Amino acid sequence: MIKIEILKELSAGDLDDINRMLPSLTELYDGRTVNEQAIRKAIASPLHEQFVARDESGRIVGMANLTEVISIYYGSIAYLEELFVAADVAQRGIGSAIWEEMLTWCRQRGIKRMEFTCRPERVAAHNFYLKHGCKVRNTDAFRLDI
Repeated sequence: MIKIEILKELSAGDLDDINRMLPSLTELYDGRTVNEQAIRKAIASPLHEQFVARDESGRIVGMANLTEVISIYYGSIAYLEELFVAADVAQRGIGSAIWEEMLTWCRQRGIKRMEFTCRPERVAAHNFYLKHGCKVRNTDAFRLDI
């Protein structure tokens, strides 16, 4: 049985689990380990949640990073940075379970919109999002490396 929770503390085992899953995040995975300081900062932030899915043994097998962003025009929106499931447990509904928990989190905060990006070549991810009612926006994504 999979349990979805919000990570409140980061153990060494949790860090190992997350690092083990990183190749599932992107086909561009280059061998780097997760930024432990960033995870700890996210856990401590009142505007951010680190959702994790744990299997029966307590191992993290999926995760998502969701942040409340405050817009002076729209009010609060949620920004999804990452949502991924370990390859060895894919297609078991874990992503959908995390998704539902994120929607609950949004509703509890009065957030009515979630934003995120997804590269076009990630066909399975696109299908997941479309299945869950998302729409592809006609917009450009910009990035500035600082």
